[in-house]
Amino acid sequence: MLFVPQLHHEGMSGSLYVVNADNSHVDGAAAGTRIAADEILTNGGDSTHVIQHSATHLSYQAMIFTARTRFLVSAAGAAIAAACASSSSSTTGAPATAARRALWLHPEDPEWTKPAPPVSHLRFETSKGVFVVEVVRSLGPIGADRFYNLARLGYYDDTRFHRVNKNYIAQFGIHGDPAVNAAWKKAYIKDDPPHSQNARGTFAFAVNTAAPNTRTTQVYFNLADNSRNNGEPFTILGRVVEGMSVLDSLYSGYGENSGSGVRQGRQGPLETGGNAFMDREYPLLDRIIRVTVTTVAAPSRSHND
Repeated sequence: MLFVPQLHHEGMSGSLYVVNADNSHVDGAAAGTRIAADEILTNGGDSTHVIQHSATHLSYQAMIFTARTRFLVSAAGAAIAAACASSSSSTTGAPATAARRALWLHPEDPEWTKPAPPVSHLRFETSKGVFVVEVVRSLGPIGADRFYNLARLGYYDDTRFHRVNKNYIAQFGIHGDPAVNAAWKKAYIKDDPPHSQNARGTFAFAVNTAAPNTRTTQVYFNLADNSRNNGEPFTILGRVVEGMSVLDSLYSGYGENSGSGVRQGRQGPLETGGNAFMDREYPLLDRIIRVTVTTVAAPSRSHND
C-alpha cells in the first residue's frame, strides 16, 4: 500500500491522501479519499511514518517510508472528523463517503461530544443563498456542543427545511438517510437551563415539551419576534448574523403539512423515507447544501437582549 502524503501542518493537525499503488480501494474507501487527523503526535525517528486509524468500523495500518519524522495517528474517529469538518466538500445530491456515513450512524462516537469553541460561526449554504449563524457556548453548553458537532461533521449537509411557517419559524434537522434518522431517533442530550427569548433571528433546538431531555438534531429559527414561546423550555443558542433575508425567503407553502414539529407526531414518514420521500412528496422544500464552521474571537453583539 502506498500513501502519498499531502501533509499540511496546523499546529498538530494534518491530512493525508490515500492512493494505492494500483489505484484500488483502501478498506472500502475510494482511492484518493481525504483521510485527515486532528491528533498527530510526533515521535521522532528518521525513516518511518506509522499511521494507525481506528475510526468507527474502519481500521487500517500502513507504513510510509520517508525521512526524518515519524507520525502516529491514533485518535478514534479523528480522520473522519477532520474530513467532515469546515473543509467539507459535500454537495447536494452527492453520495456520502463510507467514512462520513459510518460516523453518522454512530451518535455514541466521542467525536460528537467535542466541546464547541466559546463562539463559532456556522455558514449555511442553501438553495436560496447563504446565511451565517453565531453560536455562543455560554448560552447553553450542551446544546451548543451538539449543534457545533452536527454542523462540523456534515450531518446537516443535503438536508431539507421541512417546516417553514412564514413570519413564524423555519425548522430543519431530519437527515436524508433513513438509517441515520433511526440511529439518532433517541440520541437525546440533557437540557440546558432554559434561555427562551425568542427574538427574530434567534435559534434553539426543538424539543418535546411534554418530557425533559428530548433534544436531538432538529433546530428552529425564529422568523419573527415569537415572545409567545418564551414560556417554553427552549434554550436559545445564538442568532443569525448574516443573511436573515435568506431565511425569510425559504419556501413556506407547505406550512405544517410537511412534517410539522417534534411535538405534533407527524414526522415518521420523513424520518423513514428521508430525502427520497421529502423530494417526492414536497418537492419545493428548500435545502441546506452544506454547512461550514469557523471559530471567532467574540460575539458580534449582545445575546442577552
